[in-house]
Amino acid sequence: MTLSQVTTEENGNLKSNEKLRFSSINCLKALGAFFIICIHCFDLWYLFPIIRTAVPFFFIISGFFLYRDNPKDALDKCIATLKKIFWITLYANLFYYVCYYIPSDPVPFKNLESLIKYIIIGNKLGFHLWYLNAYIEALIVIIIALRLRVLGYLWFSIPFLIILGLILGKYAFLFPQLPNTTILSRNFITMGIPCVGIGWLIRKYSSQLLKIFSYPILLTIIILILSECEIVLLKFTGSRLLSGDYIITTIPLAASMVLIAVKYPFVGKNSLIEFVGKKYSTDIYIFHIFILNLFAYLNAKILNLLSFTLPFIVFVLTILFIILLQKISTKFLKGDHGGSYTKLPDENVHEHCEKHVSE
Repeated sequence: MTLSQVTTEENGNLKSNEKLRFSSINCLKALGAFFIICIHCFDLWYLFPIIRTAVPFFFIISGFFLYRDNPKDALDKCIATLKKIFWITLYANLFYYVCYYIPSDPVPFKNLESLIKYIIIGNKLGFHLWYLNAYIEALIVIIIALRLRVLGYLWFSIPFLIILGLILGKYAFLFPQLPNTTILSRNFITMGIPCVGIGWLIRKYSSQLLKIFSYPILLTIIILILSECEIVLLKFTGSRLLSGDYIITTIPLAASMVLIAVKYPFVGKNSLIEFVGKKYSTDIYIFHIFILNLFAYLNAKILNLLSFTLPFIVFVLTILFIILLQKISTKFLKGDHGGSYTKLPDENVHEHCEKHVSE
């Protein structure tokens, strides 16, 4: 069953107050969480096009669920989400501080400069937590744009910000004078704002987009093939494959995957993968590095034997660890989190939803 068969549209667009469960997006969230683990488990250049869609995808679905028809409702939603993400960011960083810094370096910020860099970049206590800081900063910019009524101009900048990220990232080899650092392409300017904006616009113009791209699965396959061709060309031109988080086709590929989910919202309904995506995807993102670091104590030969099975093992162990945290928090804090240790993206689309979308 497709989106057009189950929704009522006004001016051809999916309205934000329509109640619709996107099981397919929950499934993609689980897949995205697994891709993030793959990114941190091994560096295989030929897998880059597909696994690197994970972070853009989470930003895109965040923008998708942030959108509201009414600007005031959109502003309220963004502010509520900002508050929620702030607390998630705080406890995620506190977790890694307690685990890694208290035993060895209880004062990770030696001066004001290092503290400011941490606040802006967010990768000091946990290198993967930059995403949360980037999302917070993107939300702040969007809130300001909504208040000033210039959101359209912000979205107009999307292609230019993506190009800037390519120049400072994967295609920086064309500009040898530029510094070689992932910070320049891993931030709210070149990743957060563009991808959240794409998700916002997909939601706003969902029906028109599905009329133009009536076969999103075919579109995704074509972009994936182009992605593989692009990464092969980059590989053999000697580019810095370790710099930058996306290539030209990465964000379009992630967006096309979201279009598939929007067109077929009930794919994976009541499945295990939907359950995992809905309940655990945010926590998997936050805690998988802790689980992965435990494998550093294993013998190199054992790690070699694990090889491609390592992401699956980390995926399962992280979920088990999250369940343990839930039980501990329920027992000692006498609280009921109702599922995830952190609140996960909302699977319902409606005007005054109280849940947020964050990955």
